[in-house]
Amino acid sequence: MVQQQPLALQDVPAASPPGANGSAGARLVVGYWLPDKSTILTDFPTLTSLCQKHHIALKKLSLSVDLEKQLPFHLLLHKISVLYKHSRRQKGDEAVHQFSKLFQFIKAHPELHVIDLVEPQLQLFDRWHVCQLIEEAIDEVEGVSIPPWASVSCPEDLDQAVHSGSLSFPLICKPRNTWESFSHEMCLIFNSNQLSHVMLPTIAQKFVKHNAVLFKVYVIGDDVTVQRRPSVDFPESVLSRQEVMTFNGHKISKSSSQADYRNANVDMGLVRRVAASLRSRTRLNIFGLDILVDDRNKYYVVDVNPFPGCSSLDSFHQSMLKLLLPYVPKKSYSDSSPADISPCSQLKDLSS
Repeated sequence: MVQQQPLALQDVPAASPPGANGSAGARLVVGYWLPDKSTILTDFPTLTSLCQKHHIALKKLSLSVDLEKQLPFHLLLHKISVLYKHSRRQKGDEAVHQFSKLFQFIKAHPELHVIDLVEPQLQLFDRWHVCQLIEEAIDEVEGVSIPPWASVSCPEDLDQAVHSGSLSFPLICKPRNTWESFSHEMCLIFNSNQLSHVMLPTIAQKFVKHNAVLFKVYVIGDDVTVQRRPSVDFPESVLSRQEVMTFNGHKISKSSSQADYRNANVDMGLVRRVAASLRSRTRLNIFGLDILVDDRNKYYVVDVNPFPGCSSLDSFHQSMLKLLLPYVPKKSYSDSSPADISPCSQLKDLSS
């Protein structure tokens, strides 16, 4: 799939007439579909007001109405990953219908710039693909790696990986498909016999001691933000017992579980290089990744996910504005030439 570029003016629908859909005076109309929970937690009205000051109108879309009738808009911002997850979990016909409706609309309108492309997002629901992606991305970045891993569908897969020397115990086992309702349920195993406690298929990954700290990285365009979160770790007294240990990765590392989670102390240059490499390969503008740092200060990337929850980001509104600004033409659409929608220098005084 060819990476999308900013639209030429002749390829986009005309802007809404003055006063329609709150887009009076807007040079760029962004249609968006996000779950209500996301818009509430990220205070979308504040983003809407900020964008209006920069000639951008945010137009909320409804999946209960024909999307064709909600045109025109020039860009589409969406979180179809939520609909995909619900449809795969078979949460009723409505979830399947809404996912299909939005997906087919995007396919039918290649002239629209989409934030973000659908297929790269959905691929991140397979941890096998994520591990492959991380391996390729970090190959270009010195000083970071991925813990050894293997996809395990049966006991023989694990035995083969261990006997070949590509894996060694203890291992963290994670459900392969992250759209599953139990995708955050993980366990630590110390021998092949303990695989009976694991739901297959799974991704088995070498456990890295990391001082019970997880660095969650949020990427919105060129902006990269790191937050320090608590993580699972086990003292030697526990590890020596070699008993199966189960935990929920999401509950341990959620933002509310540690008061000083914003106090990240990492090599930001290295993190930015990793984020840039992943962004280039995924073609995504909004995504998250998880990083561990071991006792020797070695960095490991252990996860990548599409459009993460951003409610804990103080910079969310500014970062989203910066992401949209390059597509605002310098003139109104009726007066602009195609060149006017190319990325432009409007990134100063964003809060004004």
